[in-house]
Amino acid sequence: MGNRSSENLHITCPCCQAKLTVDPVFGAVLSHEAPVKAGLNVDLNKTASAKTSLRTPGSRKPTRKTS
Repeated sequence: MGNRSSENLHITCPCCQAKLTVDPVFGAVLSHEAPVKAGLNVDLNKTASAKTSLRTPGSRKPTRKTS
């Protein structure tokens, strides 16, 4: 074997932007840090008010009679 550095490699995955720490001697992944995913941008107050405005007393579906 040649003279290899024992300093770990810090790599960013080009596909998912995850951060990897790789041991150059063994080629093993020592750590994996997944990228932070953005949460949904939803205003719950606005959604709740829209849902309640859809609920009117006559908006219920008629029930089916089963024989």
